[in-house]
Amino acid sequence: MNSNEGFIYSQISKIFCNEKKILDYGCGKATLVNEMINIGENAYGVDLFYGAVDGTSIVKNQSLINKQVFKIDDNLNIPFPSSFFKIIYSNQVFEHVDDLDITLKELSRVIDKDGYIFLLFPDNSIFLEGHLGIPLVHKLPVESKVRFIYTYICRKIGLGYGNKNLSALEWTRYMLSWFDKYTRYRNRKEIILLYRKYGFIYEDISELYFDYRIENYKFKIFKYFKKITPKTFKRVFVKLFIGQVTLLRKY
Repeated sequence: MNSNEGFIYSQISKIFCNEKKILDYGCGKATLVNEMINIGENAYGVDLFYGAVDGTSIVKNQSLINKQVFKIDDNLNIPFPSSFFKIIYSNQVFEHVDDLDITLKELSRVIDKDGYIFLLFPDNSIFLEGHLGIPLVHKLPVESKVRFIYTYICRKIGLGYGNKNLSALEWTRYMLSWFDKYTRYRNRKEIILLYRKYGFIYEDISELYFDYRIENYKFKIFKYFKKITPKTFKRVFVKLFIGQVTLLRKY
């Protein structure tokens, strides 16, 4: 498990209930779904698989297809009955969702009335854009010369992730094209209003994420920051560098 998956499972493992059905919304390769199944959890995954040439071919354990892992249709319908899941989680997915309204409507439908939804994703308040690795690039106007030049200069001085075989100019063109096609950064207030629209109580649990990362950092001396760091600082730090770490409950 990576750090985000580890945090999610640390929260899931604290929930005790009968028939704990778990959904990974936007499961991708379904790595965490597979790991949870292997330790006895009743886990499922759904995804649009938009980035895959052959749809569900990216799922590592192909035996899960159409048994525990399913493709969401183009209308974003989740192929499960209402109130089916006790726990839903989504890791770094909501910034890729075109229609967050429909997505939350469907999550509201399939979650049990006493269920839990854990969400990790960046919103517009983040400082370091995590796909390109360029600070604040998501705040600049789409297709503007300023954004292009700024991104190019950042890449030229060594910032940015991936595609090291491309020149700075090629990288800028390719990554901004990908970014515009696949990412949607929304205002936090707008997102919270949508939570409320579909009957969710919103709780910021970013301090728990901060504590988890500190506790599991390879240099053990950092674990003492968990005790001495104010809750407000933890939340601001996570907001700027990770994004939203949220628990939703139905009311």
